[in-house]
Amino acid sequence: MARPAPGAINTSGTKVTAAEMDELLNVDKEAWLAEVESIKANYVSYGAKLPKELAEQLELLESKLKK
Repeated sequence: MARPAPGAINTSGTKVTAAEMDELLNVDKEAWLAEVESIKANYVSYGAKLPKELAEQLELLESKLKK
């Protein structure tokens, strides 16, 4: 998943430091991949009632996290 380039997010008028912005934009891929598995397990309980778009979005998220 691509991160915004440094300075791409206007933080003027805030007290957000570059280090804080870096932390805010950090993505823990391993934690999110574990969350994807948890969501998949939850989706099973809905069976055919689950809109296919939700499963498609989850698959898209997983594929982006694995890059």
